[in-house]
Amino acid sequence: MTFIPLSQLLARGRADDHPVAVGKGRIFRFREFQNDVRLNASVLKSRGESTVVLVTEDSYHFCVGLLAILHAGCQVVLPVNGQPGTLEKHREQGTTILSDVQPEGDISSLGILSGGEDSGSADFDFDPLPSQDRFISFYTSGSTGAPQRIEKKLVQLEKEAEVLERYWGDVAGDARVLATVSHQHLYGLTFKVLWSLSSGRPFFSETFSFWEALILDLEDPCCLVTSPAHLSRIPPLERLSKSRQPRLVVTAGAPLSWEDAQHAEQVLGGLPMEIFGSTETGVVAYRYQSSEVSPWTALDVVQAAIGDGGALKVRSAFLDTQDWYQMNDLVAFSDDGRFLLKGRADRIVKLDGKRVSLPEIESFLVSHPWIDEAAVLVLDDERGSLAVVTSLSAEGQALRTQKGNFRFGRQLRDEMRPYFDSSALPRRWRFVERVPVSMHGKRLGEELKALFE
Repeated sequence: MTFIPLSQLLARGRADDHPVAVGKGRIFRFREFQNDVRLNASVLKSRGESTVVLVTEDSYHFCVGLLAILHAGCQVVLPVNGQPGTLEKHREQGTTILSDVQPEGDISSLGILSGGEDSGSADFDFDPLPSQDRFISFYTSGSTGAPQRIEKKLVQLEKEAEVLERYWGDVAGDARVLATVSHQHLYGLTFKVLWSLSSGRPFFSETFSFWEALILDLEDPCCLVTSPAHLSRIPPLERLSKSRQPRLVVTAGAPLSWEDAQHAEQVLGGLPMEIFGSTETGVVAYRYQSSEVSPWTALDVVQAAIGDGGALKVRSAFLDTQDWYQMNDLVAFSDDGRFLLKGRADRIVKLDGKRVSLPEIESFLVSHPWIDEAAVLVLDDERGSLAVVTSLSAEGQALRTQKGNFRFGRQLRDEMRPYFDSSALPRRWRFVERVPVSMHGKRLGEELKALFE
């Protein structure tokens, strides 16, 4: 399969009948894709737009919108979410919304147009894009505060897709790509959309929320782009037959537990490939959990070292600078250059003048027979109270029912007392069915705090 950078894809072209995406019981082929982009780009160009917010449910429509915006000479903004309040803030700034979902009566957004294979009449020629001068803006997840806007050049994203193809293109081959994660965020955009478009692999336009639906489409050959949150919810299935096992399972966004990695291997036929990185850095490293302590290997275009306070710093071909970028992830390097992650530096807090490790408290709690999951946070109240949101095991739930929330929380504190200083004993507890996480498996800080309001 020929790899074509996104900036050259429509100018160079592929065969008219080359499959781009699969969706709604049909195949979207390259000629139709090219004409749909031409139609939308000509509209944006005629309107003189400079910045366009792109939000879609369908991944094929997203690709049409993305390339239309870029070829019209506009900057792409991917909002933190597609909620009405979020989009209204962009409208108030005078930014046009391009979307495939328009509430009834909404005339302030542009709908993504589709003309089919014979809609090539729009007056628009495709030249190669100046990838150094085309920008896409993302927002961080906001798990620890307000989302931050991150701007990337198209050339940075193209380089990342090129490296992914070099590393794993032979494994993926001509497989179709399915995803449980959104194309609206960097991980899904990179692995489902940009890598697929550039390498020529067709992708499913649907984002699969439930395994029951996804399993039906796991036909050979395929690759799966997913998250720890979804891998933790694989139903208790028998091992898939060889012909239905994905060639590659990629996961990112949060730590994948050893147990979930092993269960995924038992059902899907191979260990997931875990990706470590961030919106700012792109992909930094990867690993397969072949043992309970499996180190990470940095990509060969990434230099990794210990920086401030024992946290990782990187230099990368995916950054728009030759300088070191300081991350917040604590690491320990081995002699062979691989590293282990030791938690977040920004999750070491001072309480009553003493350093307290929130990950250490979480690790203790989840090892306790009464607890399945635990998220520890510091509240924004006058005391800076240490709080825990937790889901309980059957044993823990039975004891909580017997004692009540207050007495059960006090007993959990007593269980911790022999191991922690008093400053590290939580003052407040919330017991939930599941600890809230994003679709990528990241803890939702604002939702956790809201449970204590």
